[in-house]
Amino acid sequence: MNNTHQKNPIQQSDLQEQIQFLYHHQKSCEKQGKYLEADIAKTKLNELTKTLDFQYKHEVADRHQDEKQLIDKAHFDEFNQFNIFWDEKLKQFDSEANNAKDEILSRHQIELTSFLEELDITIPLKPKDSAQLLKLRKTEEQLAKLENYKEAHMIQQRILYLEKEEFNKWNHTRQNKIRNLIQQLRQKQIIELNALQQRILSVQEELSKNKSQELQKMLSKYQHVRKGLENQQNQEINRLEKSIKNQSIMSKMNSQMKKPQDENYNLK
Repeated sequence: MNNTHQKNPIQQSDLQEQIQFLYHHQKSCEKQGKYLEADIAKTKLNELTKTLDFQYKHEVADRHQDEKQLIDKAHFDEFNQFNIFWDEKLKQFDSEANNAKDEILSRHQIELTSFLEELDITIPLKPKDSAQLLKLRKTEEQLAKLENYKEAHMIQQRILYLEKEEFNKWNHTRQNKIRNLIQQLRQKQIIELNALQQRILSVQEELSKNKSQELQKMLSKYQHVRKGLENQQNQEINRLEKSIKNQSIMSKMNSQMKKPQDENYNLK
């Protein structure tokens, strides 16, 4: 902010007194027929009037610059507050989104562990004996009672082979079943996680849209206020230029004598 406003009133007051004095002196010389002195007074009077006009213009220009700076500063402060607000808002949302993802991943891991334990209980490690195996065991028992040990031993070997074969078959089936069930659970969990991520993305897009709209609204308001001020200032400058061009020295002097010594005067 410049200090022209504090100095100009005193300078303008001095100039106004000198202009008033020279004007009366010019008219006095004119009445007395002292035309050369009147011409000198007139020349000096024009110079002082131009100086005073220049000070008026400079004063108005300084005030206009101060008014623009006030608007720009207000906009700058508002813009900074806007950024602080949205940075915090987006930061908070990102934190909440990450917490939600961590929570669902943790729950999925607990579900998987619990599901594996349940499968170990509900799906036995060994298969039920087949009808063929039950029949061979009964035959083995009968041969042993009849003391037909060689035949009993042969049946026994067949039983061991069949038990191993049925176990391997069952174990393969069991592993495939467990793998399919786990895959189904994981697929369900993936769908749930993707749904969460999609909701997060939708909210992020909505927040970004709202931020852009509010920013555009703020910028439009600033441009509107700035344009309105510039139009008002241009009108004031035009009135000042017109007043300076049209006023005679005497009318100008009279208006200067009547004009309040206020830096924010408006020319009508």
